[in-house]
Amino acid sequence: MKKLVLVVALALTATPLSAQQTAFYLIDGDSNLGYIVKNGALQSTFSVANQASFASYGIRFDQGKFALLSRDGSASEEYTAAGVQTGVTHNLGTPDLDQILDGGTDGVSTYVARFGSNTGVYKGDMNFGNQSMLFALEDTYGVTYGNGSVWALTSGTLWQYTTGGAFQNSFSLNFDGMRPGALAYESATNSLWFGLNGTGEIYNYSLTGQELDHLSIAGLGGNFWGGEMMNDGTSVVPEPSSYALMSAGLLGLGVASRRRRKV
Repeated sequence: MKKLVLVVALALTATPLSAQQTAFYLIDGDSNLGYIVKNGALQSTFSVANQASFASYGIRFDQGKFALLSRDGSASEEYTAAGVQTGVTHNLGTPDLDQILDGGTDGVSTYVARFGSNTGVYKGDMNFGNQSMLFALEDTYGVTYGNGSVWALTSGTLWQYTTGGAFQNSFSLNFDGMRPGALAYESATNSLWFGLNGTGEIYNYSLTGQELDHLSIAGLGGNFWGGEMMNDGTSVVPEPSSYALMSAGLLGLGVASRRRRKV
């Protein structure tokens, strides 16, 4: 019986899943290009429209589609999961939000990171409209929503706030003087991801500030400030090879059970 338990244990652990399981969308507005990274590899790229000569950075997902907010906060536009424009746009006027570097949503409101003057995190409606400052942070590079909190990224620190703007915690990232961006929450692993500009690398951190992993992605480059995960499911699904090993282990248990009944 101990051997059979060992078989099942091996079946469950022999083929570990990649740490980065959810499609991670990173936006390089400087070159009007989007990247889709999954399982630690670049899956595809897509073109990002240039609105009024401003790069698109702010990003949020909703029901399998995503929206981008122009860098000056004047307009947002919708894309399919493959990065194709749907034709749905929203003219937000001239909110004068300066440099919008990232965005996210809790399904009710959107959150954007503003860099430059009046830097910090702003909260608005699902179309990125009606923005007002939620909390101030110096040199805010990234923002996302996850596990009930709003997370913000500065040069060397990860910040945790409530959706009402109350401070909860902060964690040092040891990237002081460098430019992390494209902060995203992955529901499948309950963790945070972001890119480090100019390195082609993405980093994974726990919600308590521990570095879990970092991956070098071939073909990824540029200033990918805007970033978000397509959190279309929270369950971790085993890979086909893991299914096969699990089935073999369960079959072995079934055979052993029949043998015991015969005895």
